[in-house]
Amino acid sequence: MVIIGILAAIAIPVFLGQRADAADARARANVREAALAVNVDYTEEGAAPVDIADLAGSGFQQSQPQVAMNAAGGPANADWCVITASDGGNSAIWYMTETDAAPVGAAAAPAAANCPAAPAP
Repeated sequence: MVIIGILAAIAIPVFLGQRADAADARARANVREAALAVNVDYTEEGAAPVDIADLAGSGFQQSQPQVAMNAAGGPANADWCVITASDGGNSAIWYMTETDAAPVGAAAAPAAANCPAAPAP
């Protein structure tokens, strides 16, 4: 019995850490996919996408956790942000702007960026 208790004490925190990492990976992937679709939309349409539904024609399909977006400007002066909440991850939200090379994890949306509020997970 003692051995089972020791093994459980080791395994449970590792398992919970893996769940948080998986939630973050899912949120990062959704943000990265939406950011790619925003760039495709700017290139193909020559203007900012109006809302997240506009990205469907650029290859983005909304999934869980939901992604929100703000976009303005044209291809030469694009100003956009995609953001999502991480459902149980190590970071509360993940976002990406036109200047970020990869999704950024944070406790809250950046104040300086054109980011909307993250949708609830």
